[in-house]
Amino acid sequence: MLLLIGFSFHAYSQVTYPNITDLPLSDMISQIEVNHNVSFSYNDEYIQENNITVNKGTYNLERILNIVFSQTKLNFEKIDETHYIIKKSPTFEILICGTIIDKVSHQPIAFANIFTDDLSTITSSDEQGQFEMTISTNLKYYTVTYLGYNVVKIAINKQKPCEKIQLVPSTVALKEIVLIEYLADGISQPSDESTIVIQPDAMSIMPGSVDKDVMSTIQFLPGISSPIESFDDINVRGGTPDQNLILWDHIPVYQTSHFFGNISALNPFIIDHVDVYRSTIDTKFGGRVSSVIDVTSRDDIPISFTIGAGFNLTHAHLEIGTPLWKNSALWISTRRSITDLYNTPTFLSYAKKVFQGTKVEDVKFNNKVGDKFLFNDGNVKWKWKIGTNTFQISTLGALNNLNFNTNLPEINIRTTDNLKLSSGGVSFKWSKDITRNLAAEFILASSTYTNDYRLNTSQVDTTVSLPFYISTTNKLEDGSSQLNFKYSINEFQKTNFGYQFSNNNIDFRIGANDLNMITTGDSLDFKNKSHTIYGEYQIEVPNMLKFDVGLRYVKNITLQKDYFEPRISATTKITDDLKLKVGTSKHFQFINQLVVFDANNIGISNKIWIAADNATIPVIESNQWMGGLLYQKNGWTIDLEGYVKELRGLTSLSSDLEGQPFSTGDSRIRGLDLLIKKKFNNYRSWLSYTLSESLYEFPQISILPFSASHDQTHNLQWVHLYKIKAWEFSLGLQLRSGLPNTKAEGIGSKVNNDGRTVSFIEFGVIHGNRLKPYFRLDASVVYNFEIKELFSGYLGFSIQNFSNYKNISDEKNILKDNENQNFEIIKLEQYGLRLTPNLTANILF
Repeated sequence: MLLLIGFSFHAYSQVTYPNITDLPLSDMISQIEVNHNVSFSYNDEYIQENNITVNKGTYNLERILNIVFSQTKLNFEKIDETHYIIKKSPTFEILICGTIIDKVSHQPIAFANIFTDDLSTITSSDEQGQFEMTISTNLKYYTVTYLGYNVVKIAINKQKPCEKIQLVPSTVALKEIVLIEYLADGISQPSDESTIVIQPDAMSIMPGSVDKDVMSTIQFLPGISSPIESFDDINVRGGTPDQNLILWDHIPVYQTSHFFGNISALNPFIIDHVDVYRSTIDTKFGGRVSSVIDVTSRDDIPISFTIGAGFNLTHAHLEIGTPLWKNSALWISTRRSITDLYNTPTFLSYAKKVFQGTKVEDVKFNNKVGDKFLFNDGNVKWKWKIGTNTFQISTLGALNNLNFNTNLPEINIRTTDNLKLSSGGVSFKWSKDITRNLAAEFILASSTYTNDYRLNTSQVDTTVSLPFYISTTNKLEDGSSQLNFKYSINEFQKTNFGYQFSNNNIDFRIGANDLNMITTGDSLDFKNKSHTIYGEYQIEVPNMLKFDVGLRYVKNITLQKDYFEPRISATTKITDDLKLKVGTSKHFQFINQLVVFDANNIGISNKIWIAADNATIPVIESNQWMGGLLYQKNGWTIDLEGYVKELRGLTSLSSDLEGQPFSTGDSRIRGLDLLIKKKFNNYRSWLSYTLSESLYEFPQISILPFSASHDQTHNLQWVHLYKIKAWEFSLGLQLRSGLPNTKAEGIGSKVNNDGRTVSFIEFGVIHGNRLKPYFRLDASVVYNFEIKELFSGYLGFSIQNFSNYKNISDEKNILKDNENQNFEIIKLEQYGLRLTPNLTANILF
């Protein structure tokens, strides 16, 4: 009896409280525990950012608890007379929706059961497999079930509440591939470590970016960078940009940027996901020796009409998605530059970087007249599901137009750049689930690329016009067809196999008029046609080993030769948290861009697409080896990979090679990529480091091997991402070795065939020096907003290179004739992007 009285006394005793204003909840709880002789159990995170106000008065325990917790989004639960638990209050604020489909047939599943873990919300899918439900914000998972299918538990993603959910038939044991966060939200790695998957809708904002651009994002992956800050020049583990296969819905993309590399040509607002292959590459992909960037545009069937729009300080964009008839949808997107309306600070900074004129000491880029640079791009996609068949048509197009004049009074020269650049493509895809074990797809794709460029140079204040010009025209046509199959033998074994046909036509024209009014020109035509058969076998021993072996056989009709590309990779568990991965592969590349060397170090180079022939231009052959360790536990990710590449058959073009402009050579690449990442709730930080060496061997250019023009021995990145409520913050630091450079050592002279004596610059060992190290700080901030059931969007601000550090991207030397043939060497330095702000505003209805 005494004990019962004691408990009753604790619960109903009266305590007098003074006036309390904005007291932290943790302190208030401590007072209640002392005053009423009770104790509370709770998560520290729940009570943060809660302050309590209590009017002076006498209260029992129940009354004071009601006053305190009515000011929070928390509830208290009584366990016994002296013990209480503090929990989050259920608030039904999140709308979850999705489409449930059969993973094998890709058909919608009607009347599937969907329910939350606490069974507070239960619903089912409609005849189209679609569902909606409003759930509590403190729930983390919901479950989907249907008779004859495996149960699926879905993690709630507040950033992407609507998902496509695939159910696996229980009669067919297909292995699920789980996505594991690699860098941050929306940058994940499948459990089989084959690719890195980027999903723009789920991504965090990255440093220096205002929109979730995928070509910028992939440069945060270890081993991938652009030494000259250009989306046209992304190097993957020592490879050159033309060695990357970039696909948009199976369409080869040859124009990856606008504004000469400053803006990606791939619209992030219409991308569903991107698969990045940087080490092992699936056997179904061929034609490139370095990497594959496989882009899939919007792929879901929207429930209703949606429209998104926005702008930043370089361009505006518009995206439309709408359902058509049953199980059919259409997506349309377009972007256009706004620089003809207003020269924003962002555009002027980009223009200063791209079009910086000849720099003599500290002379800045100035005296621009007649600038004109416009671009636009667009995409259209249609999709229709009927029975076990899916039909899809996708298109893309991009246009660039440049007319740019530069006066350089310090050296009495005016230059005019004229560029007309266009690209486009279309693909058709039919896919069908023939049985629950066998799926097939047929793909037709075509793309074109045209680069028409002319550089005119003339002396200022002279009556003689057009003393010098260079013109190039490069046109590429790419057509292909594929028939691919996927067959699941059982739960742990599957195969992929198929046939592919490709056809390339390339036309190249070049002309020049030198200072002596001597006109020269040349033209080249290339063709490349091939048939390919490929096959891949995959086996997995659960919790032990995953092994892939594949082979591509290429019959090149143009070259009348056969090529075999074996590929082997394996991943094995050392412990539950540590994996060992190894791989080796051979690749062939039949079309490529010229590696251009200017022996006089003063000319301008154009990237020219060519194809291998049986005479001067060989096929590029690459042999690659990779090995590494992956550790993931408690928010830590440590990824270490070493790699070696040997490339043969590289082609260069140099004006210094008399009688034969083409030379061939090899490349040796070795490197080590390290990633260390830690996740702390809403904060992520990672440090990535690459140690690498890329050497060229071109006997006609240099007796000794020399560093590739993009070689950077050390590459360090340190990135920070933080989210708090509707705000996102990011900060990134980059530190790299300087690029290789050839030093000018003096002035020499020689007698031409016509008897004239000409002076020239004498250079030292090719790429024997290096520019100063590269350093850059970037930052971004984004505010996300949403008016429920009306619209959502975000506002963003970024600064690229906010330290305004002068990164030298190139250094050239020219001879300047002062008077009476008194020559001196003038050093011309080109800088990377200086401090560049940008703003964005985007909305989705």
